[in-house]
Amino acid sequence: MDCCICLEPMSGRPPKEVMATCCGNTYHRKCMRESLQYKITCPLCRQEMPTSNKQSLAYIRNHVKNKKPWAFCLIGLYYLNGWGGLQKSIHLAEAFLERGISLGHPAHFMIADAKCILAGVLRFLGTITEERKRRASILMYEAAAAGVPRAVRLFEKNYCEVSPDGTETPIF
Repeated sequence: MDCCICLEPMSGRPPKEVMATCCGNTYHRKCMRESLQYKITCPLCRQEMPTSNKQSLAYIRNHVKNKKPWAFCLIGLYYLNGWGGLQKSIHLAEAFLERGISLGHPAHFMIADAKCILAGVLRFLGTITEERKRRASILMYEAAAAGVPRAVRLFEKNYCEVSPDGTETPIF
């Protein structure tokens, strides 16, 4: 996937350096910042960009209604972190992240990052079951395969969980 402004590849970049707009197109943050200095609209579809938390949340919810995978993932993050005035909810975060992942293209940076985040939610938050641990391992593996730096580091370090009998089991 390439930046829609400079046309350079975005694969392997941390999510902090990449962003998506209303139309789902992706850009390097640096390119987008430069574009927004001239006009506060999406460079491709020309829709006005949100300038407040309330506008951002309305913007994302509108795209959830339109079944945009990246919007499901983003609203999941809003619920997970309590952003935009939303009440923190692990259950809603998990549901929205799962839906975004199921609708999205596996190679899209936001979908791959959502897999990494959802793996952490399934593995460490809420009711932890063997089924959730297995799902978390699969998601983390897929995120690492897609080049999500956080997931790659976890696999490289091979973190383990030690059971009461002393058995070591990889966390992911």
